[in-house]
Amino acid sequence: MEGLTALVRKLVDLGDFKPFKYGEEEVVDILQFVDDTIILGEPSSDNLWSLNVLLRGFEFVSGLRINFTKSNVFGVNVGEWFLNSATYFLGCQRGLVPFSFLGIVVGANPRRRKFWLKVINNIKSRISSWKGRIIYIGGRVTLINAVLNAIPLLLLSFFKA
Repeated sequence: MEGLTALVRKLVDLGDFKPFKYGEEEVVDILQFVDDTIILGEPSSDNLWSLNVLLRGFEFVSGLRINFTKSNVFGVNVGEWFLNSATYFLGCQRGLVPFSFLGIVVGANPRRRKFWLKVINNIKSRISSWKGRIIYIGGRVTLINAVLNAIPLLLLSFFKA
């Protein structure tokens, strides 16, 4: 996957792909973890062409296949016509915000109770599955401290306190 990152960075350096800008001068173009990838860019037809060439070239060079039926196009403050043309041009689906990436809900408001209900239900389901097991109290406390504390901490590490 480092090859895909290198190709994206090369397109950005050449000026053929305009990355997503945030803040004054900061940009982000690609986020990856194992086989999950998000490529971020400005909504333009030039970026769509560059992205299409990039992905097809990556398939050709690496021998890997990109599953476009599982891929999504997301847009924030982007016209409906652009999203429809992008999904048709790239041959993928249109995703809806909020969405989940690596277990973290992106685009939802963390100040709402509804956002944290998934975390609470996840913890409850884990506790209920441990009830039937024969675990001594010391083991149960260790398990709770190790696993159940980590679930909300992961989410909290991504948001401002």
